Amino acid sequence: VWLFFVIWLNLDNVYRLIGKEAYMSGKLVFVFIGLARLFDIISGLNTTILITSKAFKYDLLFNLLLLIISILTNYYFIFMLDEGVNGAAIATMISILLYNVSRVIFVYKLANIHPFTMGLLKVTVLAVVIWLGVSYMPDSSYPLLDIVWKSSLFTVFFGLTILGFRIAPDLN
Repeated sequence: VWLFFVIWLNLDNVYRLIGKEAYMSGKLVFVFIGLARLFDIISGLNTTILITSKAFKYDLLFNLLLLIISILTNYYFIFMLDEGVNGAAIATMISILLYNVSRVIFVYKLANIHPFTMGLLKVTVLAVVIWLGVSYMPDSSYPLLDIVWKSSLFTVFFGLTILGFRIAPDLN
């Protein structure tokens, strides 16, 4: 969670630093793919649970589901809506989210366990709130300084809040 928000916080400055303002249109690609990967990481143990259980054969069905959803969403978002690279990112995000949600539901029905806790929700909300606060700080004319400053500020507030208020005991 921390890494995603720190990178997202600094994308504009990274683009300014490398001097490719044209890449700014790809900022949403990072957001969509990043959110999909975050959810994939959070629900990632479902794969291990599934393939090491007696229901391992369903893994093939989930992968086929991912393939079908990917083809359909890519076709829709890239060709039908003419969204280009952002459409591909949206399609990927939707595919990964549906794939993982279906696995979470299946593993929950199979073993009565799921990866979501109140601590995870609190950490996510905290990260969003701190990201919003830091992202609205004005940029200077020095992108590298902004990257260091905003990353440090986010990290300190995020870390101290989690540790100080014991929001997620497993992180403490």
